[in-house]
Amino acid sequence: MNEITLLAPAKINLYLHITGMRDDGFHLLDSLIAFTQFGDDITVKLADELSIEADGSYATGMPIGEENLMMRIGRKLQAMTEDNPGAAIHVKKNIPVSAGVGGGSADAIAVMRALIALWDLKISDEEIYEMALELGTDLPVCYFGKTAFVDGIGENIHEAPPLPECGLLLVNPGVTLSTPVVFENRKGGYSPADPFIDSKIGSADALADLLDD
Repeated sequence: MNEITLLAPAKINLYLHITGMRDDGFHLLDSLIAFTQFGDDITVKLADELSIEADGSYATGMPIGEENLMMRIGRKLQAMTEDNPGAAIHVKKNIPVSAGVGGGSADAIAVMRALIALWDLKISDEEIYEMALELGTDLPVCYFGKTAFVDGIGENIHEAPPLPECGLLLVNPGVTLSTPVVFENRKGGYSPADPFIDSKIGSADALADLLDD
């Protein structure tokens, strides 16, 4: 095997409560996160060097240098090897950049999965979660890859009850927003955590009612 193609699905916060802030400035969250059938198409194949190229509707706004999360996670995995392997990463960028739906995090996790397989790395889930959280608070839940309640700064992940299939209309105004900048400029108080426990959400209407409470 010398090539792997994966979907990096968009991440949706079906609700997001800010419950507090740590002394180091990280905000504490309570959120229900789901993943869509829409995302970026990632292809990773063995190569002499580690590189990224992109095309697709939103490729223009995506950095492809060392600052990109895909490259940063690739470098960390590369450092765990003895022969310093490379890989050519191709992204068909369907998710808008800095749109609040975890595109960069999902891409990085897809690349991580591909590189672990292509480079035959022996790495535990605990090591992956630690590495993921070090690079970004959205990465652990993207690695989890299923509907989940998330709290803390993103490190605490609890599997959520099954949700019904439903359509979502995502509207993007074409304005990029940096998540750190958004949180830095947030004003106001905090909300209590309010995860729901219901294993029988039978319809999209029932889910909408729960989220509306």
